[in-house]
Amino acid sequence: SSYPDYLAKYGPPDPKTRIGIVLNDDTYIGELTFRSLDDELLRAVSGDIVLFALTMNIMCTFCCVVLGRTCGGKCLESRFLLANGGLGLVMFAMIGGYGLCAGLGWQFTQLQQILPFILIGIGVDDMVIIAAAFDRVSAQEPGAPIDVRVGKAYARCGLSITLTSATDVTAFVSAA
Repeated sequence: SSYPDYLAKYGPPDPKTRIGIVLNDDTYIGELTFRSLDDELLRAVSGDIVLFALTMNIMCTFCCVVLGRTCGGKCLESRFLLANGGLGLVMFAMIGGYGLCAGLGWQFTQLQQILPFILIGIGVDDMVIIAAAFDRVSAQEPGAPIDVRVGKAYARCGLSITLTSATDVTAFVSAA
C-alpha cells in the first residue's frame, strides 16, 4: 500500500505520538508509537495495584506489631506512631526517588516497581535495629535522660546501619 492509501485509511500521523518516515508521495515507511510503551506500563501497573496495596498493608501491620507495644497503662511507651512515622518517611523517600528520576528524564521501568518493597524492607530493618539498641541501653541505664539513651543507642547501632546502607547503595548503583 502507498502513503496516500495510508492517509485515506488512518489520516495523517499525530506528530506528538507517532514517528513515520515519508520518502515520497507514494512511500511511507514504518510507524512507531510512543503510546504503546505507556499503554503497556499502565496495563502492567494497574493489574498489580490491588496486590501492591495488600502487600503494603501487610508490611505496615508487621512493622506496627514488631515495633509497637500495647499501651497496658504505659501509652507513652507505645511505638505504634514511631512505626507509622518510619514507614511514612520511607514512603516520602520513595516518592522523592521517583520524582528525581522523572525530573532527570529517566524512563520508568518494570524494575522500579519493586523499589517500594526494597525501601520498606531496608527502612523497617533499620527501625528494628535502632529500637532494639534503645531497649538495651534503657535496660542498662534506666535512669539516664532520653537524649543520652538515644545517643548511646545510635552509637551502638550506627556503624552497622551505615555499613548496610553503604553496601545497599553500592549494590543498587552497580546493578543499574
